[in-house]
Amino acid sequence: MTQAPQQAPAGWYPSPDGAPVQRWWDGTMWTNATVPDEPAPPHEPEPQGPPTSGWPAPVAPRLGPLAISTQVFVALAGVGMPLAWGARAWRGAEPPEWLTEDVALALTGAASGLLLVAGLFWMLWQYRLAHSFPPGTTRRSPGWHAGSWLVPVALWWLPYGNVADLFRLTTGRRPGWLPVWWGLWLTGGLVVGLGGVLSVSSPVMGPSVAAVGSLALTAATPLAWRMVGKLTRQTGGKREQDPS
Repeated sequence: MTQAPQQAPAGWYPSPDGAPVQRWWDGTMWTNATVPDEPAPPHEPEPQGPPTSGWPAPVAPRLGPLAISTQVFVALAGVGMPLAWGARAWRGAEPPEWLTEDVALALTGAASGLLLVAGLFWMLWQYRLAHSFPPGTTRRSPGWHAGSWLVPVALWWLPYGNVADLFRLTTGRRPGWLPVWWGLWLTGGLVVGLGGVLSVSSPVMGPSVAAVGSLALTAATPLAWRMVGKLTRQTGGKREQDPS
Protein backbone atom coordinates (compact mmCIF):
# COMPACT_ATOMS: atom_id res chain seq x y z
CA MET A 1 0.00 0.00 0.00
CA THR A 2 1.42 3.40 -0.96
CA GLN A 3 2.54 5.44 2.01
CA ALA A 4 1.76 9.13 2.51
CA PRO A 5 4.72 11.51 2.90
CA GLN A 6 6.49 10.81 6.17
CA GLN A 7 5.98 14.38 7.37
CA ALA A 8 2.18 14.08 7.08
CA PRO A 9 0.57 13.97 10.52
CA ALA A 10 -1.94 11.28 11.42
CA GLY A 11 -5.37 11.89 9.97
CA TRP A 12 -7.88 11.10 7.27
CA TYR A 13 -6.60 11.37 3.70
CA PRO A 14 -7.87 10.34 0.27
CA SER A 15 -7.22 6.64 -0.20
CA PRO A 16 -4.00 6.10 -2.18
CA ASP A 17 -5.62 3.31 -4.20
CA GLY A 18 -8.11 5.77 -5.72
CA ALA A 19 -11.16 4.39 -3.92
CA PRO A 20 -13.85 6.95 -3.14
CA VAL A 21 -13.09 6.87 0.60
CA GLN A 22 -11.00 8.59 3.20
CA ARG A 23 -8.34 6.28 4.74
CA TRP A 24 -6.65 6.74 8.11
CA TRP A 25 -2.92 7.52 8.07
CA ASP A 26 -1.49 6.85 11.55
CA GLY A 27 1.59 8.93 10.96
CA THR A 28 3.72 6.04 9.76
CA MET A 29 1.53 3.85 7.56
CA TRP A 30 -1.95 3.44 6.07
CA THR A 31 -4.51 1.50 8.10
CA ASN A 32 -7.65 -0.39 7.09
CA ALA A 33 -9.94 2.21 8.68
CA THR A 34 -11.93 4.07 6.04
CA VAL A 35 -14.87 6.49 5.91
CA PRO A 36 -16.88 7.54 2.88
CA ASP A 37 -15.83 10.68 1.07
CA GLU A 38 -17.93 13.71 2.05
CA PRO A 39 -20.15 14.64 -0.89
CA ALA A 40 -19.37 17.92 -2.54
CA PRO A 41 -21.79 20.66 -1.55
CA PRO A 42 -24.55 21.04 -4.14
CA HIS A 43 -24.04 23.79 -6.66
CA GLU A 44 -26.36 26.67 -5.98
CA PRO A 45 -27.38 28.56 -9.09
CA GLU A 46 -26.47 32.17 -9.11
CA PRO A 47 -29.44 34.41 -8.42
CA GLN A 48 -30.78 35.96 -11.56
CA GLY A 49 -31.55 39.63 -11.73
CA PRO A 50 -34.80 41.06 -12.93
CA PRO A 51 -35.60 40.26 -16.55
CA THR A 52 -34.37 42.80 -19.02
CA SER A 53 -37.06 41.99 -21.52
CA GLY A 54 -40.69 41.12 -21.20
CA TRP A 55 -40.52 38.48 -23.93
CA PRO A 56 -41.58 35.78 -23.84
CA ALA A 57 -44.40 36.14 -21.39
CA PRO A 58 -44.08 33.60 -18.51
CA VAL A 59 -47.47 32.13 -19.34
CA ALA A 60 -49.07 32.71 -22.70
CA PRO A 61 -52.23 34.66 -21.93
CA ARG A 62 -55.49 33.22 -23.16
CA LEU A 63 -56.71 36.39 -24.75
CA GLY A 64 -58.28 35.01 -27.91
CA PRO A 65 -61.99 35.36 -27.00
CA LEU A 66 -61.42 38.70 -25.29
CA ALA A 67 -59.43 40.03 -28.24
CA ILE A 68 -62.09 38.93 -30.73
CA SER A 69 -64.84 40.55 -28.65
CA THR A 70 -62.80 43.75 -28.51
CA GLN A 71 -62.31 43.75 -32.27
CA VAL A 72 -66.01 43.15 -32.93
CA PHE A 73 -67.23 45.96 -30.68
CA VAL A 74 -64.57 48.35 -31.99
CA ALA A 75 -65.73 47.61 -35.55
CA LEU A 76 -69.40 48.05 -34.65
CA ALA A 77 -68.69 51.36 -32.93
CA GLY A 78 -66.58 52.52 -35.86
CA VAL A 79 -69.48 51.89 -38.24
CA GLY A 80 -72.24 53.04 -35.90
CA MET A 81 -70.84 56.47 -35.03
CA PRO A 82 -70.94 58.02 -38.55
CA LEU A 83 -74.34 56.44 -39.21
CA ALA A 84 -75.81 57.89 -36.03
CA TRP A 85 -74.40 61.40 -36.48
CA GLY A 86 -75.19 61.32 -40.18
CA ALA A 87 -78.81 60.54 -39.34
CA ARG A 88 -78.88 63.45 -36.90
CA ALA A 89 -77.51 65.78 -39.56
CA TRP A 90 -80.01 64.46 -42.11
CA ARG A 91 -82.79 65.18 -39.68
CA GLY A 92 -81.87 68.88 -39.83
CA ALA A 93 -82.18 68.99 -43.62
CA GLU A 94 -84.87 67.13 -45.54
CA PRO A 95 -85.13 63.69 -43.96
CA PRO A 96 -87.30 60.86 -45.28
CA GLU A 97 -90.46 60.00 -43.43
CA TRP A 98 -88.98 56.99 -41.68
CA LEU A 99 -86.15 59.06 -40.17
CA THR A 100 -88.08 60.47 -37.24
CA GLU A 101 -86.55 62.14 -34.21
CA ASP A 102 -87.03 58.95 -32.23
CA VAL A 103 -85.15 56.93 -34.84
CA ALA A 104 -82.28 59.42 -34.88
CA LEU A 105 -82.08 59.40 -31.09
CA ALA A 106 -82.17 55.59 -31.03
CA LEU A 107 -79.31 55.42 -33.54
CA THR A 108 -77.27 57.90 -31.51
CA GLY A 109 -77.92 55.99 -28.30
CA ALA A 110 -77.00 52.67 -29.88
CA ALA A 111 -73.78 54.08 -31.32
CA SER A 112 -72.84 55.66 -28.00
CA GLY A 113 -73.54 52.38 -26.22
CA LEU A 114 -71.40 50.45 -28.67
CA LEU A 115 -68.56 52.94 -28.21
CA LEU A 116 -68.79 52.55 -24.42
CA VAL A 117 -68.78 48.75 -24.57
CA ALA A 118 -65.89 48.79 -27.04
CA GLY A 119 -63.93 51.03 -24.66
CA LEU A 120 -64.56 48.71 -21.70
CA PHE A 121 -63.49 45.66 -23.68
CA TRP A 122 -60.39 47.51 -24.92
CA MET A 123 -59.31 48.50 -21.41
CA LEU A 124 -59.82 44.96 -20.11
CA TRP A 125 -57.91 43.50 -23.05
CA GLN A 126 -55.01 45.93 -22.61
CA TYR A 127 -54.92 45.27 -18.85
CA ARG A 128 -54.75 41.50 -19.40
CA LEU A 129 -52.13 41.93 -22.09
CA ALA A 130 -49.86 44.10 -19.92
CA HIS A 131 -50.40 41.75 -16.97
CA SER A 132 -49.01 38.81 -18.95
CA PHE A 133 -45.46 40.22 -18.81
CA PRO A 134 -43.12 39.82 -15.82
CA PRO A 135 -43.37 42.64 -13.27
CA GLY A 136 -41.14 45.58 -14.09
CA THR A 137 -40.88 44.96 -17.82
CA THR A 138 -43.66 47.34 -18.87
CA ARG A 139 -42.98 51.02 -18.26
CA ARG A 140 -46.32 51.37 -16.49
CA SER A 141 -48.36 48.92 -14.45
CA PRO A 142 -51.28 46.99 -15.98
CA GLY A 143 -53.63 49.21 -14.01
CA TRP A 144 -52.19 52.29 -15.69
CA HIS A 145 -52.48 50.61 -19.07
CA ALA A 146 -56.23 50.45 -18.55
CA GLY A 147 -56.76 53.54 -16.40
CA SER A 148 -54.79 55.93 -18.60
CA TRP A 149 -57.79 56.09 -20.94
CA LEU A 150 -59.81 57.72 -18.16
CA VAL A 151 -57.32 60.32 -16.87
CA PRO A 152 -58.27 63.85 -17.99
CA VAL A 153 -55.68 65.58 -20.20
CA ALA A 154 -53.20 62.68 -19.82
CA LEU A 155 -55.48 60.51 -21.97
CA TRP A 156 -54.19 62.47 -24.99
CA TRP A 157 -50.74 60.84 -24.78
CA LEU A 158 -50.47 58.17 -22.05
CA PRO A 159 -52.50 55.47 -23.87
CA TYR A 160 -50.37 55.91 -26.98
CA GLY A 161 -47.18 55.48 -24.96
CA ASN A 162 -48.57 52.36 -23.30
CA VAL A 163 -49.50 50.74 -26.60
CA ALA A 164 -46.09 51.62 -28.05
CA ASP A 165 -44.53 49.98 -24.98
CA LEU A 166 -46.43 46.75 -25.67
CA PHE A 167 -45.10 46.73 -29.22
CA ARG A 168 -41.59 47.29 -27.84
CA LEU A 169 -41.90 44.21 -25.66
CA THR A 170 -43.39 41.95 -28.33
CA THR A 171 -41.79 43.03 -31.61
CA GLY A 172 -38.92 45.22 -30.46
CA ARG A 173 -40.15 48.27 -32.34
CA ARG A 174 -43.11 50.54 -32.86
CA PRO A 175 -44.94 49.97 -36.17
CA GLY A 176 -45.00 52.88 -38.58
CA TRP A 177 -48.79 52.98 -38.74
CA LEU A 178 -49.21 53.43 -34.97
CA PRO A 179 -48.96 57.27 -35.02
CA VAL A 180 -51.52 57.29 -37.86
CA TRP A 181 -53.98 55.34 -35.73
CA TRP A 182 -53.44 57.64 -32.79
CA GLY A 183 -53.78 60.79 -34.90
CA LEU A 184 -57.07 59.59 -36.37
CA TRP A 185 -58.36 58.66 -32.93
CA LEU A 186 -57.47 62.05 -31.42
CA THR A 187 -58.79 64.02 -34.36
CA GLY A 188 -62.03 62.06 -34.49
CA GLY A 189 -62.61 62.33 -30.76
CA LEU A 190 -62.02 66.09 -30.68
CA VAL A 191 -64.19 66.82 -33.72
CA VAL A 192 -67.04 64.59 -32.51
CA GLY A 193 -66.93 66.32 -29.14
CA LEU A 194 -67.01 69.72 -30.82
CA GLY A 195 -69.94 68.64 -32.97
CA GLY A 196 -71.81 67.42 -29.92
CA VAL A 197 -71.40 70.82 -28.26
CA LEU A 198 -72.47 72.67 -31.40
CA SER A 199 -75.53 70.47 -31.88
CA VAL A 200 -77.12 72.05 -28.81
CA SER A 201 -77.43 75.40 -30.59
CA SER A 202 -77.26 74.27 -34.21
CA PRO A 203 -79.18 71.05 -35.00
CA VAL A 204 -77.72 70.97 -38.51
CA MET A 205 -74.11 72.16 -38.21
CA GLY A 206 -73.37 70.33 -34.94
CA PRO A 207 -74.35 66.84 -36.12
CA SER A 208 -72.65 67.49 -39.47
CA VAL A 209 -69.37 68.35 -37.74
CA ALA A 210 -69.71 65.29 -35.51
CA ALA A 211 -70.40 63.10 -38.53
CA VAL A 212 -67.18 64.29 -40.16
CA GLY A 213 -65.24 63.60 -36.97
CA SER A 214 -66.75 60.14 -36.66
CA LEU A 215 -65.39 59.32 -40.11
CA ALA A 216 -61.90 59.74 -38.66
CA LEU A 217 -62.83 57.23 -35.95
CA THR A 218 -64.05 54.89 -38.67
CA ALA A 219 -60.74 55.27 -40.50
CA ALA A 220 -58.90 54.36 -37.27
CA THR A 221 -61.00 51.21 -36.80
CA PRO A 222 -59.05 48.88 -39.17
CA LEU A 223 -55.79 49.90 -37.53
CA ALA A 224 -57.24 49.27 -34.07
CA TRP A 225 -58.47 45.84 -35.25
CA ARG A 226 -55.03 45.04 -36.59
CA MET A 227 -53.33 46.19 -33.39
CA VAL A 228 -55.47 43.98 -31.15
CA GLY A 229 -54.88 40.92 -33.30
CA LYS A 230 -51.15 41.50 -33.74
CA LEU A 231 -50.34 42.12 -30.09
CA THR A 232 -52.52 39.23 -28.94
CA ARG A 233 -50.88 36.74 -31.30
CA GLN A 234 -47.34 37.81 -30.56
CA THR A 235 -47.78 37.99 -26.81
CA GLY A 236 -49.16 34.46 -26.96
CA GLY A 237 -45.88 33.26 -28.44
CA LYS A 238 -46.13 33.79 -32.19
CA ARG A 239 -43.50 36.15 -33.53
CA GLU A 240 -44.20 37.64 -36.87
CA GLN A 241 -41.71 39.14 -39.26
CA ASP A 242 -43.89 41.95 -40.56
CA PRO A 243 -42.18 44.85 -42.29
CA SER A 244 -45.11 47.16 -41.60
